[in-house]
Amino acid sequence: MNLALPAPFSARVAPASLRKAPVRKWGSPAQLHYVTLIEVLVCLVPSMVLLAVGELRMSAYALFVPLVVLLFYHTLMRQALDALSLAVGLIPVMMLLRGLFVYNSLQFILAGCFVMALGSASDRARLLRNRPLVWLTGTCTVYWLVSFVITGEYTSNSRMVELALASASVFLLMGHRSRMATAAVGIAVSGLLMAAAMMPYGARLGMVSGVSDVTIGNPITLGLSASVGYLLTIADRGKWMLLHQRPLVRLALGLLAGAALVLSTSRGSWLVTLMGTIVILFLNKEGRRPLLWSLLLLAVLTAILLQTKRGAAISHYFDNAVGEDQTLEKRTTGRANQWESMPAVLHASLLWGFGPGSGRDVSRRFTKEGKPWHSLYLLAGAETGLPGMMALLVLLGVLTVRTVRHLRATGEIVPLMALIGFSVIGVSTSGMDAISGVFLGYAFGGGDYTGLVRMRVGLATGAGPTPDDAGEQSAPACDLP
Repeated sequence: MNLALPAPFSARVAPASLRKAPVRKWGSPAQLHYVTLIEVLVCLVPSMVLLAVGELRMSAYALFVPLVVLLFYHTLMRQALDALSLAVGLIPVMMLLRGLFVYNSLQFILAGCFVMALGSASDRARLLRNRPLVWLTGTCTVYWLVSFVITGEYTSNSRMVELALASASVFLLMGHRSRMATAAVGIAVSGLLMAAAMMPYGARLGMVSGVSDVTIGNPITLGLSASVGYLLTIADRGKWMLLHQRPLVRLALGLLAGAALVLSTSRGSWLVTLMGTIVILFLNKEGRRPLLWSLLLLAVLTAILLQTKRGAAISHYFDNAVGEDQTLEKRTTGRANQWESMPAVLHASLLWGFGPGSGRDVSRRFTKEGKPWHSLYLLAGAETGLPGMMALLVLLGVLTVRTVRHLRATGEIVPLMALIGFSVIGVSTSGMDAISGVFLGYAFGGGDYTGLVRMRVGLATGAGPTPDDAGEQSAPACDLP
């Protein structure tokens, strides 16, 4: 039998920790946790029905009340991973409705589930080994506290904590691939039901306004949620959703997510998805064919959508982004002026910035419209100056090295793709929210080999494959005990 390792997975490029890891017996094949998906639907369906008929506040209560009850049950039963998977799967819709319930409810829920999951010694050890993630979590927490002390507003930079909690939660779930796959399917389903519920409102899918003087949502939140669903059905042939053996389900879910992405008219989300597809096309051989089929069918679906009443909005925002007659200001919805003002900001306070929590005031002083900074990089420069920008770039550089090594050692493209996605998100938004944290959490999973199929480890250490290794070898097919 020829047990030669494929070139990308040779012992020469595999990390030493992976090459020396002992070969372990297989557990049961990983499967989606359907009970958790049913719980997602229990929270989603009534809420989205109420949203569709205009009962916005009731929709929020219909989401959060059963969610809190389910999380309390999982807490009593000590089912930390069930609770964490459920919470992560509902991130998009919690972001949409939290303003009508308790604004910080999403942060409280993620924090509670995350702390409960740390009760596992193995998961706690995994987290502590990931020093960049520990550094980010600690830094975000301390930075928020300092911002609170300086400004007197607890909401000042509070979303940094949300970003860190979402990233850390996704990282913990990645050690249990079936749990992470379930959460990913939950994110995709949440995005799809959100899109369906918001169809009666406005030209831009993802925002509800003019209902009882209430405005909720943001097209980019829906767009990024749909982007997660679309890209994960293609990258690594859908294995991160455990749909690699269900091509029709994978294709249907991907097309629906792609339709929601198009209808969101979020140009930032379109750009994130475009970069993800380019990464898959050039670096992910097993995702290349599904990508081409998906793009072909999505093009047909988009042509159909352009003939509907929403076609004008899609064309309008697409033309604003790429039209030859559009100014740079219009292409970027005023963001270009913020980038143009950055040299003046840095010149005024290069070494230390203007301090935590000062971002909005600095924007009012140096930009035309005085809006909050629409870029993670600009916000870092305004508040922390050159040291903060350098720290951010160093973090992204470290994650780039880790995700590239992960790709070479395992063939998995998702961590690198997610890192590039997060880097692009930071160009047009502050990137400090839970859905951006999902992208960053996948990136932090680069270099963590927990839950991977053991055949590659066995070959790298000179041991042969076990009988269960037959079939698709690079699939994340089992959870660790």
